[in-house]
Amino acid sequence: FLAISMVMKVMKVNYLVFLFASVLIPAIAVAQTKQQLKAEIDKIIRWDTEIEFERTPAFSIGIMDNDSTYFINYGNFSKEEKRAIDENAIFEIGSLSKPLSASLVSILVAEGKLNFDDPVNQYLPESYRNDELSELTIDDLLTHNSSLPRLPIGFGLKESSVKNPYQNYTKEDLLDFYKSYVPKKVGNKGYLYSHVNYAILEVVLEQALQIPFKEILRTKLLNLLEMPSSSVEITSSDIFVQGYSIGGRETAPMYFKSFAASEGIKSTTSDLMKFVKANINEALNGVLNVNLIKQKKSNLNKHIYSSRGWQIIDRKPYHIYFHSGKSKGHAAYMLFIKETKTAVVLLANSEKGTEDLAMLILRMLNKNWKRRT
Repeated sequence: FLAISMVMKVMKVNYLVFLFASVLIPAIAVAQTKQQLKAEIDKIIRWDTEIEFERTPAFSIGIMDNDSTYFINYGNFSKEEKRAIDENAIFEIGSLSKPLSASLVSILVAEGKLNFDDPVNQYLPESYRNDELSELTIDDLLTHNSSLPRLPIGFGLKESSVKNPYQNYTKEDLLDFYKSYVPKKVGNKGYLYSHVNYAILEVVLEQALQIPFKEILRTKLLNLLEMPSSSVEITSSDIFVQGYSIGGRETAPMYFKSFAASEGIKSTTSDLMKFVKANINEALNGVLNVNLIKQKKSNLNKHIYSSRGWQIIDRKPYHIYFHSGKSKGHAAYMLFIKETKTAVVLLANSEKGTEDLAMLILRMLNKNWKRRT
């Protein structure tokens, strides 16, 4: 009996050792991989970018590599406050708002509440409809194929501060512009990147559902993907990162009476990595797949096409899906390759210096990261 008892104790100890090792060894491996990643990124920052930490005090990087996710963070919430940021720090993401807004449209199309080929006029109050734009569709707005200008004519007349250009431009102002806009050539559609497209989409969504855009965003997308820190509003001022201008001066948060669907969302690397994964892994029953189809060749580069909310770089053998965004004090980048299940999200508190970093990291993951050799 004593011999059996001793054997059982030894077996129990061995099992506990095995259990501890099975938890500890993967954790060590993840930590080592993260250290390797940071070492490689540090090299890229030093040799291949113009990042100066005085001018770009903080940036957060999210990386997806197959089934693994890593977050690497640099800097503090402000130059004065020595509190390190992490992947839950909130940044303004500017035009990265567009892929999220396009996803809302695709979800509503799947629910039968909208159609991509619906006329835009159909969803606007009758007094604001424009006969010159009777053929303009929701898909034209999504793919920047509307012929609408980048910003409304006369937009600057409503500015009280160049640092906060949208705080006084209302949706009524936007609709006044829309109803009187005359395209240079009726029916002459072609790729032209425009913030107005997604500002009009915001109105379309609100008219279709009769609830504010911020509620549509939360209930139809953010809650489903468990993105709690993302919103049109700053969800917590304690974790909002101070922004800086190119000249290094503090900037105030931007406020939006319109154009929130185009440029107004705030988010974190943690939340945006969930959004990217949803696109790569075909979450929500694959509803977002329709956003990844090449639509129109852009005027940016012969290899770049528009899709619904994304830009696509057609580089054999893969497509790189990407978008960038800027506010007066922040910069944001999001890109991925679906076939290799690799992605990079980068959020920074200055638009200076980080322009190429996300793409360089994605290239490292797919070509020359030493751990792949």
